[in-house]
Amino acid sequence: MAKQTPEKCKRCAPLSPVEARAKHPNCWDDKLCTARRFYINNRDRINQKRSRKRIETNHQVSAPDVKYGILHVWRENREDSPIHAKLARRLGGRAITIE
Repeated sequence: MAKQTPEKCKRCAPLSPVEARAKHPNCWDDKLCTARRFYINNRDRINQKRSRKRIETNHQVSAPDVKYGILHVWRENREDSPIHAKLARRLGGRAITIE
């Protein structure tokens, strides 16, 4: 989960940069505060744009053609017993015996 934005930054975001620097002189950091204030003020627009990208990307992906098989192996119920028979079953339900 993403780190929450501090409350003091949320209260400071609507102010102009000059007012914010005057109100919070010990807290103000040019690099951090400028980016954070921009994100807080434009969060809805940024998230909508990000969401639209995800939706467009998901619709362009085609589902791969998945094929699978099941392999059946029989042996006696002891450790050193050899494999007696094998059966491979494809997705269509047809069985193929392998010796």
